[in-house]
Amino acid sequence: KQVAPDREWPARQASSDASSPSAAAAAAAAGSDPATQACFAGLGMPSFYPYLAAHTDRRVVFTNAMASLSIHHDDYISADYPWDHHEGQRMCDVGGADGNFFKHLLTKHPLIAGGTVYDITAPSPPADAPAKLTFVHGNFFKTVPAGYQVYFMRHILHNWNDSD
Repeated sequence: KQVAPDREWPARQASSDASSPSAAAAAAAAGSDPATQACFAGLGMPSFYPYLAAHTDRRVVFTNAMASLSIHHDDYISADYPWDHHEGQRMCDVGGADGNFFKHLLTKHPLIAGGTVYDITAPSPPADAPAKLTFVHGNFFKTVPAGYQVYFMRHILHNWNDSD
């Protein structure tokens, strides 16, 4: 199943003209010129992710698209990495969206003490979230929660320039 194919192709076409990796997707979503980084200025938003945080319908589409990419890796990551080395430890998924990866990991490895999803678009915990999974709203460019033994940064670094 394709997710928002009417928006995907324009973003791909514009990506070579964009000044940053997220500018093309942002411009396509807002329907503006990808060369301008101010594509959300008219909406009162500084960039793509605050826009998603403010527009639940768009966030759901984006999160589902990212989850469809991640789901293929979740089984391998939870099976192939020696998670027993992290028993009793707490983990933070930076940019973890709706927590699908942690829900999967904590189900497969219940001796992990717990996890926190830290995301600018962090929703309220879904009904099927394990009790030891928490969600914290925040911007990882400004701060990252301290006190965790393991930090994940999956599928997020490709969105940013070196200067970011």
